[in-house]
Amino acid sequence: MQAETPEDVRDAIRAGEAELGLTDEVEKADRDVFGELILEQEMVAVLPPGSPPPPDGVLPLETLLTMNLITGPPGTAVRDFLTREGARLSQDVNPAVEVTHADRRCTWP
Repeated sequence: MQAETPEDVRDAIRAGEAELGLTDEVEKADRDVFGELILEQEMVAVLPPGSPPPPDGVLPLETLLTMNLITGPPGTAVRDFLTREGARLSQDVNPAVEVTHADRRCTWP
């Protein structure tokens, strides 16, 4: 099974299609499933060659939101995070490229 969103993971657990799901979030309203935070995840920005490193190694969110971003579609953790934070900062999030699971390719030498 391929779960694209936290809701897909939750629904698969509810339906008995899986015994364990790993996701970025479980809504507090979802009391019929149990979610336990097992780790904090760091977000890493990948910049083009020759880009100056961010001061102190941290790229401010306000700067990140002004860049040509590559993200997943709405409903994915990173995209939803950027959209929420953009709304909070009154900045639109319009990714230059939207990547779905079907777009991922592996090339072997």
